[in-house]
Amino acid sequence: MSEGPDTPPFSTVDINNDGRDDEDLFASAVQEVSLDPEVNGAREDLEKVSISDAPPSITTTLSSPVLEEIATERANNIIITITEPQKIGEGMMSSYVAYRVLTKTNMPIFSKHEFAVLRRFSDFLGLHEKLTEKYLRSGRIIPPAPEKSIVAGTTKLKMTSTPSTESANGSTPTGGVQSQFVERRRAALERFVNRVAQHPVLSIDPDFREFLESEAELPKATSTSALSGAGVLRLFNKVGETVNKFTYRMDEADPIEHLRLEQSNTDFYVLAEHIKDYLGLIGAIKDVFHERVKVFQNWQHAQMQLTKRRENKAKAELANRPEKIEQASNEIIEWEAKVERGQQEFDTISRVIKKEIERWDELRQDELRAALLRYLEEHMKHQAQAIRYWDAFLPEARAIK
Repeated sequence: MSEGPDTPPFSTVDINNDGRDDEDLFASAVQEVSLDPEVNGAREDLEKVSISDAPPSITTTLSSPVLEEIATERANNIIITITEPQKIGEGMMSSYVAYRVLTKTNMPIFSKHEFAVLRRFSDFLGLHEKLTEKYLRSGRIIPPAPEKSIVAGTTKLKMTSTPSTESANGSTPTGGVQSQFVERRRAALERFVNRVAQHPVLSIDPDFREFLESEAELPKATSTSALSGAGVLRLFNKVGETVNKFTYRMDEADPIEHLRLEQSNTDFYVLAEHIKDYLGLIGAIKDVFHERVKVFQNWQHAQMQLTKRRENKAKAELANRPEKIEQASNEIIEWEAKVERGQQEFDTISRVIKKEIERWDELRQDELRAALLRYLEEHMKHQAQAIRYWDAFLPEARAIK
């Protein structure tokens, strides 16, 4: 009889003027921020606008051309953009938001060079789930999926409003918050699918190809439940009511203050999203190392069983029991094969994880560069807008007696 179970016990163990008045009160201030080309380089004169004509805010883009630049530098053969979030269905309970996933590629495994499909949020989670089931055990680092907790994504927003988005009684409507949340979720989903597309193994997975190409509705995967449309609205209303208790209505004639708040929100979002992505990546790396530990434990279990079988054979030889000797010899051969296979699996997963971390470290540097460039781009936009506001205010200031 074989002593001890053959099944390893750890198999289920569970990312910006000349002729100024010398007495002009504001002359020195203007000289301090001279826009002459010899000071700040060649630059077009800014158009003078009145405060009322100047736009109240700057639309923050969540996708930067830098990302496409990096994709080109990496000689990727596939670029995915997610656009046009749209409401599908009628009513509050059965409606949901779908995203248009546009793929451009020259990879021969795809039937077309450009195609688009509609996907809902749960489809992205389902894709992540399938890839995890297939590749985690082999040591592949699966790009972390966007968090499905709508509370975490919403309550972290600085819920300030611009004059154009406030209601007559000074309350902040939830529509702007909802659209902001949908846009930020869209950007997170785009980062996720492009990370998958940049992976040499995951990018050719049949489930990933089906996700990008199939116009049919994908089967619903497990563990992808999300709030319904009614639940989302109730949550936004509750969050808005709570935050309004801690905020005040800004003077609508102060666009500079609005601009400062908007810049603060943008800075927070750009950096916070980058950090959140890194935390998700760290979690994915922990998962693959957990799989490595399981493989190591299985290998050591086989080694222990082999030692035990050898001891049994020695005892049988001392007792001169031929039938036990033969049985122990057969078991030794079996467990020697398991030990060899366990060592090979451990060496393989260790080698794969090392290669995956090296690849992700290279990608991390590119993404950090993109985040910093985008952070500077947003600062330039807001500072250029601030200069326009002050240029519009300067004639009014000089007219003060």
